Amino acid sequence: MAVAVAVTLGVSLSNASAAAHKKAEQKAAAAARLKLLPKAATSCDLPADVIGDNGRSAFLDGEGDDFGSGELSVTDLACMLDALKAPDAVIDHMDSTRSIDGTQTDDWGDFSASWTYHPDNGLDIIIRLTDE
Repeated sequence: MAVAVAVTLGVSLSNASAAAHKKAEQKAAAAARLKLLPKAATSCDLPADVIGDNGRSAFLDGEGDDFGSGELSVTDLACMLDALKAPDAVIDHMDSTRSIDGTQTDDWGDFSASWTYHPDNGLDIIIRLTDE
């Protein structure tokens, strides 16, 4: 009987240890996800205020023809999308957006994006972390 209890206890401890390890890995992965947008913005030298929702979103206010329309250049926007590994299909979707198209959306990997374009206002993009 002592052997059975020891084996059962050993299996229970092993299962508990594996569950705790898995939970720690999930917590670390969630923390790493929250750093994706801030890290990309920093690597592109974008202002810290483009990041919102505690690292869960970014608002990229592209410059347009009107004064005060936005401060981020097309190069800044491209840098951020590249840093987030946006696929060519998403970039092509953004590039082909016309002012009459209204708000457009797309997603890739850990992200979803919505954007509008008008020559006066520029390309304005909201990028969000998707739910796991």
